[in-house]
Amino acid sequence: MQMTAKQYIRSTLTAAALLVVLFGCRASRARDAEPSLERQHALLPAVRRYQLALGGDLAAGGQGYDPETVAGFGELGVRWQCLPMLGLGGTFAYLALGPPGRDLQASVVGVHASLHPLARLVDSGFDPYLRLGPLYFVDVRGELPHIPTYEVSRLGFEGVLGLNFGWRHLAIGPELRYGRTNQAWFMLGFHVEARL
Repeated sequence: MQMTAKQYIRSTLTAAALLVVLFGCRASRARDAEPSLERQHALLPAVRRYQLALGGDLAAGGQGYDPETVAGFGELGVRWQCLPMLGLGGTFAYLALGPPGRDLQASVVGVHASLHPLARLVDSGFDPYLRLGPLYFVDVRGELPHIPTYEVSRLGFEGVLGLNFGWRHLAIGPELRYGRTNQAWFMLGFHVEARL
């Protein structure tokens, strides 16, 4: 039995209409299964904002005061996160280098500004930062064969490049420090901070 042109067009249109209905049902089911954009944002973890961070750092590395020895650096600090991307803070640190009996020790205070470029993004726990600021050697003790303590310049600056890996109200991570008075130091360290 041969189909007329009219019957052929009718059956083709019917098949096309059935396909459109079938794919339309599948697409609407898929849309219902996926959460809406608003619901997706509601399911994401909330951005944890904090105003105050209290932390401590330990670092070690090379320095120019006595190139044959490794320096150690310990620091306690506080930071006020005045804007999501900008923090202002202060630190108290202790710098020590050289062998016992012929070592240099210094108490250091400093202020800084820190930039957190990813702070506006949804909290992933990853927070790189750059910190810059002046520092002052309050007290310099001991002696080194290459440089007397009275020749150590008291005023300097320091920059820190670090990564924070945050979880709830705690953040930890590595850091690179570069500081300078009349000599420079370059250290690798680790920090922990509590965020309130």
